[in-house]
Amino acid sequence: MSWPWSQLGLSGPSDLPEIRHAYAEKLKTTHPEDDPEGFKRLRRAYEEACGYARETEDAEGDEQEPPRDTTPSGLWLERAVEIYGNIRSRQDVKLWKALFDDDVFLSLEEEKGYSKEEMAKDLYVSAGIGGIIAQRASVSGAAGGCQAEIGAASAMAAGAVAFLLGGDGEAIAHAAALAMKNLLGLACDPVAGLVEVPCVKRNVIGAVNALTSADLANAGIRSKIPPDEVFDAMRNVGRMLPEDLRETGKGGLAATPTGIAFREGLKTF
Repeated sequence: MSWPWSQLGLSGPSDLPEIRHAYAEKLKTTHPEDDPEGFKRLRRAYEEACGYARETEDAEGDEQEPPRDTTPSGLWLERAVEIYGNIRSRQDVKLWKALFDDDVFLSLEEEKGYSKEEMAKDLYVSAGIGGIIAQRASVSGAAGGCQAEIGAASAMAAGAVAFLLGGDGEAIAHAAALAMKNLLGLACDPVAGLVEVPCVKRNVIGAVNALTSADLANAGIRSKIPPDEVFDAMRNVGRMLPEDLRETGKGGLAATPTGIAFREGLKTF
């Protein structure tokens, strides 16, 4: 069983804390911008190792499963988690397309009356913004902190909303820039190394920020700093952030007494 353990510098199957520590150590020498392929291999190894560790813990534990949420939104979320939880299914475009074609996901589209063509164009706009950010900076928390993840996502959403609201190219670009500026410098400090606390709440802020930024841009408000320079600034800020604030779970909220206690408590599961 050399893979994925050898990629992480581990001798064999390990528990989650050991895997996260090994991953954090490897990130010191595997930078996604300097060695993108190496980072992809490392990230894949980390996710597969964590998945194996969780399956082992589940098999050894005797805790009862929580009641299943059988509501339409609960079943939709269950499918999303299942697809995302596997590195191979996560890359299957057909699975994601089927998921996003679900009525639960399309309810907002139907409520606002947007056509399929408008929604398709909207996704292209969002993807274009994401591609520019990834090229000029990063969309990885390990490289640039949470500003590179939620910040980038918020910028993508802001540009997409600006487009749906009738904004032109200039408004779209500035909506993305305004959204990014509002989250510049945001640390990535997941408690216990899990993408839950404070990540879920920060996504809410990112969504609200996107809507506000789109409204501002379509009202004629412009970023004094050009959009490309805003994205470049995000890259530079990310490089200045200490390792403890870049997805390692060592600093920020993860290092608070409650955060540490939560992490230690997970070891008993």
